[in-house]
Amino acid sequence: MHTTGQLATAFAVSEITIKRWITSFGEFFSQSAQPDRGKTRMFTDEDVEVLAKIAELRNLNRTEQEIHAALKRGDRGVPPTGREITVITNNQITQALTIATQEIEKLKLELEKVQERAIRAEGREDLLREMLKEKEAEIARLRDGHG
Repeated sequence: MHTTGQLATAFAVSEITIKRWITSFGEFFSQSAQPDRGKTRMFTDEDVEVLAKIAELRNLNRTEQEIHAALKRGDRGVPPTGREITVITNNQITQALTIATQEIEKLKLELEKVQERAIRAEGREDLLREMLKEKEAEIARLRDGHG
């Protein structure tokens, strides 16, 4: 059995990428690769072959649909050997850095969107507080006039 971290290293991708592949191609993975929340994700040798094929086709810029079709046909990749798991080439490091940088940029954009929504929400809160004060003042004036 293999861990997400071991396979991320072996395939020179982030753990997030491995998990994304599991989500996208879940029907081809064992239950242990898709455990319930809070349980450790473990990969069988068959899962590693599926990941190998996904990695191979991703490196060839194949679409998700093309990868699905290949996996449905039973195509599987050649798992990295033990040596490949521990030795990372400069090309793999460059690929991993590129992927991580892209993921960071996506997260930054998402954070900016969330921050913009928060600022707009704060503006609405200020407006609602102002309206509330005006209505409370109006009620006080009406009470004073009828009291």
